Amino acid sequence: MSFTILSILIFLLLLFIATREMIWAEKILRIGVLVPLSGEKSMGDEVVAAAYLGADNINQDTSLRSVIAEGYSFRISVSDTGCDTGQGLQKVVELVSDLATTGHKVDGFVG
Repeated sequence: MSFTILSILIFLLLLFIATREMIWAEKILRIGVLVPLSGEKSMGDEVVAAAYLGADNINQDTSLRSVIAEGYSFRISVSDTGCDTGQGLQKVVELVSDLATTGHKVDGFVG
């Protein structure tokens, strides 16, 4: 009988370990912000500040309690386009393919 109880306890412990990340994991909605931080017409500092401010406001908005209660939050991933279309496209590809290297994915883009 004690073997059965021990087996059940080990099973429950393994189940808890396997599912704890899914239960308590934060659901992040990552927004890629593509801005010219360098180059001839760099003007991205203000856009980056506004993006972070916007994400903070959304994450702290009490009218979104149901979304926050489910564990969702917004995060910003900034990429410098260098005021160059080719470099901007490369940054899009990097942000989209970043899932394979860092485990983060971009859910949308601004810029």
